[in-house]
Amino acid sequence: MCLPLLPLVLRVYWDISGGSTLKNKKKKKAGDTGLILKSKNIQIEPAQPPFRDTVVYPKPKVRPKRNTENPYTGGSGDFPLKRGSKGDTVKLLQEALIKKHGKSIMPRYGADGFYGAEMAAALKKLKLPASLDESTYNVLVQGQTATKNTIAQKLYAAAASGNFKSAVALLKTMKNKDDYQTINTQFRTYRIGGVRHTLVNGMLSTFSKDEQKQAIRFEFIRMGLQYHISFSNAILICFANVAALPSS
Repeated sequence: MCLPLLPLVLRVYWDISGGSTLKNKKKKKAGDTGLILKSKNIQIEPAQPPFRDTVVYPKPKVRPKRNTENPYTGGSGDFPLKRGSKGDTVKLLQEALIKKHGKSIMPRYGADGFYGAEMAAALKKLKLPASLDESTYNVLVQGQTATKNTIAQKLYAAAASGNFKSAVALLKTMKNKDDYQTINTQFRTYRIGGVRHTLVNGMLSTFSKDEQKQAIRFEFIRMGLQYHISFSNAILICFANVAALPSS
């Protein structure tokens, strides 16, 4: 009778002694480990965003394209300088103009060594001739370094050769009465047609067209000279405070 009850008694004893609890703990631990292992096996790390360079680099400056409106013709810097001329001679002139009048005089291409539309507009704005001979060029490039005697010599050369544009350009370099008196003293040492002249008479007698005389008178007035009209050979020959010289 006792043998059939033996398994039941052992079962009860096992439960009382905590054996089932220990077994359950082992199962639970094994189950937890499996879950952890399983979890580790399926764990996927979040994808990293692609690398991006956060440094902002400045955009490269785009140099304006060369003026192709009037391409080089002849490729020469020989005198007279005119539209289409190029080379170091043109570049020196451009640099002199920019130095004296600022970058705004030729803002787009600057001193690029090419006599194009921009340089033509600059010369027109400065009321300079579009075609520059060597004499005018030297005055513009030398600027303040040109001596008064050199200007007087070049004015005489312009008068002797009948180069009106060069003469006016040289007169524009004279600022006041003091400049006039110094240059006039030197100019009077030369002879035009075998005759000595004051600078005023020499210019007005050489360039006798009405528009030429008007432009020359304007330059002398700008220097501060005042004139009164005296008719001799139908030209203005006298300026106030300018001493007349004998004709021989």
